[in-house]
This record gives sequence, structure tokens and C-alpha cells, in this order.
Amino acid sequence: MNRLSTRFALGIAAAVLLFALSGQAMAKELQGKVTSIAPDDMMLAISDKDGGEFTFRILVTSKVLIDQKERRLSDLQAGDQVAVVFDFDDKEMVATLIRCKRD
Repeated sequence: MNRLSTRFALGIAAAVLLFALSGQAMAKELQGKVTSIAPDDMMLAISDKDGGEFTFRILVTSKVLIDQKERRLSDLQAGDQVAVVFDFDDKEMVATLIRCKRD
């Protein structure tokens, strides 16, 4: 009976690990220029090189990195070149990480 419990626990742990890794694999990334920032509404809009417009909802847990230092959404500026890592929540794109490099 103890051996069965151990195998069951290992199976559950493997399933949890696989689920966690698959969630990370589903994250997407878009690169573009910031077109608008609404820190009070927790929203960010960017345009990609093809002229596509994308709007992201920002969570309290979303990270903003400017030159590899953690900053706030309000520290971004229109025209900044960014890479946005995001997931889908229902039909919205939700940013989990925003990276910006300034010269």
C-alpha cells in the first residue's frame, strides 16, 4: 500500500510540473513601439513593424523592465521599443512581462 501511495504522489507531482511547463510554453511575445500608456487603467498599446495595433491589459503582478531594471508602467514612454510577453485571458491579451531597452 505504501508503494502505491508513493507512485500516486509521484504521478501527481509529474502532472503538476507538466501543467506548469505547458503554461509557460503557451506564453507569446510581441515586439513593437509603445503607442499609448494608460497607467490608471492598467493598459498598454503597441504597434508592430507591420502596423498592427495591440492592446494589453496589465496586472499588478506584471513586470516592467527598462534597461533590465524593474520599473512601473508609468515609466514607459510613447515611442519606446518594447517586447511584451503575454497570455490570453478570455479574449484579452494580458501582459506578464514588458521589456524595454533605451540607449
